[in-house]
Amino acid sequence: MMCDSPIVQTKLSQSDSLCKYSHSSISCDSEFQSEVVKDDSLSKVQRLERQLLEEIELRAILENAIEKNATQFSSPACLPYNAQEILSIIAAVEVTVSELEQDRSWLHCISNQVKKEIKEGWQNIV
Repeated sequence: MMCDSPIVQTKLSQSDSLCKYSHSSISCDSEFQSEVVKDDSLSKVQRLERQLLEEIELRAILENAIEKNATQFSSPACLPYNAQEILSIIAAVEVTVSELEQDRSWLHCISNQVKKEIKEGWQNIV
């Protein structure tokens, strides 16, 4: 294994006791390996913390959209693509529901009118 990594170079310069050279490879003791694992774990933790913060921010935006009208967003482009897609689907569903409610109201009025005409027709027959 070559020592091109800055972490490896730093550890090698700090102490000769950490690593022993063996021809073209390096065999490292457990202390060095634990430092590498710690560095890798830190980067994973930082990545997960950043991801968590993004998800918390997205949740706050979506909760705000529920409380207010979604069209009040000044910059929906700041949302992740999936959130933009979900919001556009929700908006399309809201339009469809509104149209269906209007159709239902219209059909209800027509139904009442037909019932009224049938009732008047029966009253004229009797």
